[in-house]
Amino acid sequence: MFENIEKTTKLIAAAAASLSVVGGGWTLSEKFGFFDKEVLEWAPEHFAVSNGRADGGFRVVAARRKARDDCTVEDFRIGIVDQDGVAHEAKPSFSRVSIPASDTVQRFGYRISLMTPDEVAPGKAQLVAQIRYKCPEGEKTIAYPTHDNLTFVIEEAK
Repeated sequence: MFENIEKTTKLIAAAAASLSVVGGGWTLSEKFGFFDKEVLEWAPEHFAVSNGRADGGFRVVAARRKARDDCTVEDFRIGIVDQDGVAHEAKPSFSRVSIPASDTVQRFGYRISLMTPDEVAPGKAQLVAQIRYKCPEGEKTIAYPTHDNLTFVIEEAK
């Protein structure tokens, strides 16, 4: 009778050890990004940026599919690259957007104003941005995509 208990105990211990190895391996692989899940997927075909004067504001519509709710926005930096290729910082009308994850494309709008409008070359410009997320597996930085819908025209400041 004690032989069966001893065999059963060894079998349970072996099963528990196996589950620990699998669980630990999974946790470790997630930590190092082997099963890295993206935070979001941009939908640049739904983006829009209004034309306007350098000393005025610009309306922006961004669009994405958010895949995860377990990452928080730590930093959002936005700017433009003018027709001369010079990058200029812009200030958004918000600090953080909090829209839950969804399989559908979610659009959201905001306004930006240029920090140094008198230094911007008038003409064609490109909207650029980077969002830094803090996720359970570490920090992730995601940039706006390069797409024609993020191109707009800046008129001379008055």
